[in-house]
Amino acid sequence: MSGTEVDIVTGLPLELVERERQQAAEAEDKGTMLRQAGFMGVAESEAAAVLLGLIEERLTARVHTLVSLDAEAKAFIELLKKFGERKFSAQLAAKELVRKYGKS
Repeated sequence: MSGTEVDIVTGLPLELVERERQQAAEAEDKGTMLRQAGFMGVAESEAAAVLLGLIEERLTARVHTLVSLDAEAKAFIELLKKFGERKFSAQLAAKELVRKYGKS
């Protein structure tokens, strides 16, 4: 006996449930875009530049702390030093983390 597929959680037709999920996802995406657009004006202000500088300093300090506490990371730093890289830059590491993981 075949019939309409039913969502096991709601008991509603699967097609309806999927359509509602898609509409909810689209509404969420639209809301996110609107919030981001509203944020752009604030993000380009002088106050935002100061705030971003402070955040970058904090992240850099945190990366430095984490690396200094991690034996494996310290070993990698020592290897880099032996191969000619004279200075580990927590600031560069922080920027790389933001570049890699900062995309939403």
